[in-house]
Amino acid sequence: MAPTISIVSKTGDAKEIGAYELVRGLCWHHSLQDRELLNVTHRLSGTAILRGISREDMLLVLPILKRLKWTIPASRVFDSARHTHGIAAALRVIDLSKQTFSQKREKEIAAILDGEVVVGSGNRPGYKRDITVPGILIEHKTTYPNTKDPSKFSLDLRDLDHLYINANSNGQIPVYIIEYAGRNGIAILPEEDIAGAEDYYVRDVYEVPDQASVTMTMEQTLRITDLACSKIIRKTRTWLIISFGELIDLIKPNPSGI
Repeated sequence: MAPTISIVSKTGDAKEIGAYELVRGLCWHHSLQDRELLNVTHRLSGTAILRGISREDMLLVLPILKRLKWTIPASRVFDSARHTHGIAAALRVIDLSKQTFSQKREKEIAAILDGEVVVGSGNRPGYKRDITVPGILIEHKTTYPNTKDPSKFSLDLRDLDHLYINANSNGQIPVYIIEYAGRNGIAILPEEDIAGAEDYYVRDVYEVPDQASVTMTMEQTLRITDLACSKIIRKTRTWLIISFGELIDLIKPNPSGI
């Protein structure tokens, strides 16, 4: 059983939690919001240094954290330029790791769907298209935990609107694929483009006619299965959220469209 430490929760309350030493003065423990993600915490104060990171990312930043002295009060940690720069460097490494992972996943998804990755698509202003399949325009996004609440993530609905315009101008079906921290893949596409859409069992409905974004939880995405979907109702159209597995079943039998 892991030794316990007292940590400071998001609400400012002290909580006892099992934790393991990472380096002297720092420990790691499971996030209270998502046990598959980890927090790195200052042992003396219980203050989080890094929140909601993967085990792989923790190992990537370990050499940076090892170079700093953590057996000092938190006030000295956060007043220290050396520690501030070290934490910033760790965050940059994690961000680069996310970008590399996303590019790898785009290639894997393109292979699964018999499509092609558009090289440099993210660098072309006004042209966000990552993967092409005949008759289908796909944008792929790997989203990561909200630092304040790792159990939630936000979807920018303007991305859906922009993707729809791009796809419609080329006579294609827009598909927006989201993977949360590299897992629990979901796909979002217009209800009008799915034959038999009325046969799905609807789990959650997000009525956001004019909003710029919508917040979802991990629990809500886990309820989306091959037989159940969720809906995003906009002023212009309704989008269905289906599982990535269901998207494969829709595309593979009909490579010229859904």
